[in-house]
Amino acid sequence: MFRPLAFDFGHDPQVTGVEDQFMLGPALMACPVTRPQWFGLDAVPVRDAPQTRGVLLPSGTDWVDVWDGTRHEGGRRIEAPTPVEKLPVYARAGSVVPCARPDVGPEELDVLVFPGADGSFVLYEDEGDGWDYEQGAGTRTELRWDEADGTLTVGRPVGDYPGRPVRRVVRARLVEPGRGWAEASALWLTAEQQQRQELRIPLRPSRSSSRRS
Repeated sequence: MFRPLAFDFGHDPQVTGVEDQFMLGPALMACPVTRPQWFGLDAVPVRDAPQTRGVLLPSGTDWVDVWDGTRHEGGRRIEAPTPVEKLPVYARAGSVVPCARPDVGPEELDVLVFPGADGSFVLYEDEGDGWDYEQGAGTRTELRWDEADGTLTVGRPVGDYPGRPVRRVVRARLVEPGRGWAEASALWLTAEQQQRQELRIPLRPSRSSSRRS
């Protein structure tokens, strides 16, 4: 799950030797702050330290700032702001990222879509307890983003498992400038609906999503 950049971007010679950035799954690139910027040893305030850090954006894809949706062209370096409350994280354009929230159960699913290219993700789920998964108990659901249509398609789940939710709400969010994570399209799915047909959630990307810095 945690991988050095060279595993995914071996075609880009710039990634060689990058030790303070890593991929988290297939979509997200985390860029932790490894030097004191606010406080040093014994909580002594650090003065005049830049509140930014250099970030290499590997080539072959655009990158989307997960916090504000700004899209950047790959194959170059940028200076990323590093406020104390936010770690610089970027998503590959076209990534589809399902998210679980600790305050709700499996009946609700959030899906973040980072526009800029077509993309997909296969969501695996099981009952979360016991050993039935070793016998194949579980589902795989393909989530597909169509950049031209501006539509997220929720495929039919393949498989089954005990305790699978009989009803689910999917909240699909398009992460782009001016919207962030604030807006979502929600769709109730019964287990019957999920098995019967694929379901399409229109997200209608704005013109700004096609711009990059």
